[in-house]
Amino acid sequence: MNNAVWKNFRKGKEENVIKQLSPPIYLSWKRCRDWQINYQQVSNYDILPSNRFNELLQAHEDFVRISKIVLQYIVNFLKNSEHLVLVSNKDGVILITMGAPTFLNKVQKISLSLGSNWREDIKGTNTVGTVLFEKSPIIIPGWQHYIQPIQFLNCWGAPIFYPDKTIAGVLNISSASFHNSNQMLTLAIMGARMIEQNLLINGFERKYCNNQQSKRAFEDIILTDIASLDENGFIIDINKAEALKMGYDSKNMIGKHFSEVIAGRITPILKKIESNNNGTEKWVRESGWIGRSPQTHAILKLAIKASKTDSTIFIQGESGTGKENIARIIHNQSARKDKPFIAVNCAAIPSTLIESELFGYAGGAFSGARRGGQAGKFELAQGGTIFLDEIGDMPFSAQSVLLRVLQTREVYRIGEGKARPVDIRVIAATNRNCSEMVEKKQFRLDLYYRLKVICIEISPLRERLEDIYDLVPYFLDKFLCTFKKQEVQINKDIYKYFLSYHWPGNVRELENCIESMVALTDGPTITYELLPKELKNTEIMQAATSRGTLTLHAEKTERATILNALEQTKWNASGAARLLGIGRATLHRKLNKYNIVRPINTGFR
Repeated sequence: MNNAVWKNFRKGKEENVIKQLSPPIYLSWKRCRDWQINYQQVSNYDILPSNRFNELLQAHEDFVRISKIVLQYIVNFLKNSEHLVLVSNKDGVILITMGAPTFLNKVQKISLSLGSNWREDIKGTNTVGTVLFEKSPIIIPGWQHYIQPIQFLNCWGAPIFYPDKTIAGVLNISSASFHNSNQMLTLAIMGARMIEQNLLINGFERKYCNNQQSKRAFEDIILTDIASLDENGFIIDINKAEALKMGYDSKNMIGKHFSEVIAGRITPILKKIESNNNGTEKWVRESGWIGRSPQTHAILKLAIKASKTDSTIFIQGESGTGKENIARIIHNQSARKDKPFIAVNCAAIPSTLIESELFGYAGGAFSGARRGGQAGKFELAQGGTIFLDEIGDMPFSAQSVLLRVLQTREVYRIGEGKARPVDIRVIAATNRNCSEMVEKKQFRLDLYYRLKVICIEISPLRERLEDIYDLVPYFLDKFLCTFKKQEVQINKDIYKYFLSYHWPGNVRELENCIESMVALTDGPTITYELLPKELKNTEIMQAATSRGTLTLHAEKTERATILNALEQTKWNASGAARLLGIGRATLHRKLNKYNIVRPINTGFR
């Protein structure tokens, strides 16, 4: 009978069809018929090549990581049955598949595999495409799939939403057996909610939790159901009994930011600071870009201001200073934060391929071109941000094409005359001096000024040594977690070497240094012996500190020595002056000379 319903619908005999189908399935069948979808075979033309699929995984890094954990729970629950569980993105592309190996091989014949697109207009009625259309959970028994070769599958699907309520993708469970239908749908819905909860937690942790202690405090609030938060971290509901048990005062918690409530256990990261015009600015600490120096505060302040615009941004700084991190901060603070962030290293793409990589190509455009053509990075970034790293290394021939795209906001694939509109924010970065390259005719002047709308200059680490006092603990926490090690401290004397080294690799080199020391340590304290060889060659710093007087070998060493003395005395000016063997007035002159300011509680410390 079920097969008869499907056949009658295809023949246009719909008198009793509506009685046999739920409204979402009936409407889906009608859409499929209107689209003239081939009901006899599964389309397999829309499968991403491996390089594009890897870029998609990179763009959805957090979503994929969280979804894998949840899918593994479902797989364990269904371990005695043939099944497949998967997660797609909002466009219907399958990002993750898990399940019984024999069943995974079986469903590959209908392209139910990684990188395949299961939108409804491509694969007909199915729990990925139809759930994306309806934005609600759906059961599809095998015979209700519009395309006949898919009808051996019974499927249960639920939508996954980001904290801002935009759709992130679909969690789908498929099996050749029908099982308990309601139980399977409940399992799919629960899995989707688990992913949503973890996306919320992940977003908060990235914004507000800068170490293991703050993460534990945050988990007290969320995972023990003490309070419910909105997407911006403000408390909207309280579990009074749990709050009392954990030692929180529940009377005045509602309406406050969670970081205020657990002050003393977690650094309040979202903090209002009075600005010059008597307004307020919200500073958000972003993972991996922290520091107390005036340069760091100025860069972050400019980045957050720039994120509120849609202007093109040009970031300049030495290798390893964190240019991509700043680009990601701008993207994550912008209105485009839920759209793709596509990073392109212009120096890593051969000059003969850069135009096809950036702008795509039509089928048959050149020998070896993929049938049907291929979208470029600009199209992949649609609605989001494209980050063009090492823009100074872009071939001169490609610069004119990039200029045209920036002017028209349209791309033309190689070998195709059709203009494709792109809605993207462009952020470019380089460690080269582009103005000198313009004079040498190595970089187009018109492109240089088109890119340089908002310019962000990132200082090298040697010019903002104060940040080392924040970066070292941050990287220490990070790698203790990575290597699953217990609490390890860094000997205070080690900072002498950190402050006197010139850091040619900047923050990236410091991060690698901390990773190496954490990986190699066997005890509770990281000592001199674990320092990389380059950092041990800092005898000038050792000599200056051991004598307790300022040795004026160089301004860099003098500045580092002052910083070290201030840190040792907890920024007590009198104590630091005594340690250095100079008067307070002399110390203050030198603080002004080197633009050294006392740390403020902004969340960046």
